[in-house]
Amino acid sequence: MKEEALREKLEARFADTQARVQRSQRVVVSLPLDKVSAALTWLKDEGYHQLTLITCVDWIEEGQFELVYHVASHATGIHIMVKARVARENPVALSITSLYENAQPYEREIHEFFGVDFTGNDNLSPLYLDDWKEIPPMRRDFDTLAYSKRKYDYE
Repeated sequence: MKEEALREKLEARFADTQARVQRSQRVVVSLPLDKVSAALTWLKDEGYHQLTLITCVDWIEEGQFELVYHVASHATGIHIMVKARVARENPVALSITSLYENAQPYEREIHEFFGVDFTGNDNLSPLYLDDWKEIPPMRRDFDTLAYSKRKYDYE
């Protein structure tokens, strides 16, 4: 099984990495934030040329965000989810725009909606929220109801 061989290579190559085969053609990798760039560089060299998505999950109870990078290989058909945690308090991650150009809008969106700064990305300007003054709206501590009442309640 090619997924299992990939899992073994990842765990052997990158310290503190946990990888598992989720199902056929799907591998999930969890690693420290400072290993993301090196792991994605290695994966790209191994044929994972397509960055399909970067997303963010708010683990408010744990005081962390989880960045999830989705990369795929057309040759093998394998989709890899690379996950790394970053502190919610002053979240900073290294940009991967020099590795995957199409990371730009994903990093901008995560910056805008969660407040994660991406070092090395010189364009984190808003994509959707002009003149936004509140905390980032996708954070779990953003009070949607209170915001709506302030913004739209005319009574």
